[in-house]
Amino acid sequence: MSKSVYKSAKGEKIVRKMYDKQVLALNIEFEDIYVDTRFGKTHLVKTGNQNGKPIL
Repeated sequence: MSKSVYKSAKGEKIVRKMYDKQVLALNIEFEDIYVDTRFGKTHLVKTGNQNGKPIL
């Protein structure tokens, strides 16, 4: 089991709620992606011109 970056479940809930609110406020289409890295599961947000060149 990986160690959480949150100090408490309550803190995690607050941060996740704030994150969701802010990303929705951008009013853009996006996709949440999770990739496994040597540091553990990493969250990415996929957005932008689908016909453009990726920057990441």
